[in-house]
Amino acid sequence: MSPQFGIVTVVEYAGARWRVQRALGVEGGFLRSETGEEVSADPVNIQLPDASVTLGTAPLPVDELRYSDANWAEATRRRDVLQALATKSSRTTADVAAAAAH
Repeated sequence: MSPQFGIVTVVEYAGARWRVQRALGVEGGFLRSETGEEVSADPVNIQLPDASVTLGTAPLPVDELRYSDANWAEATRRRDVLQALATKSSRTTADVAAAAAH
């Protein structure tokens, strides 16, 4: 999922508003409605709502400076592993297992 779809971000999916509860990697996201309904959604079908309409309070901004060089190196390494997996024309269970082992 795109960084703009962070945890608790309000999004539109299937004609309704949802909050992102958990990113499920490049394959999608776990969403929850205000009524407690939960779905797993393909990120292609998730949209940010009109900026003039929001639910509740906005999450606090993230201060990237609080992360160490080691944190950034690990995040970059993980991104590269996931990106390589996501760009494969076909993925096998063994490909996913190998990426998870990294």
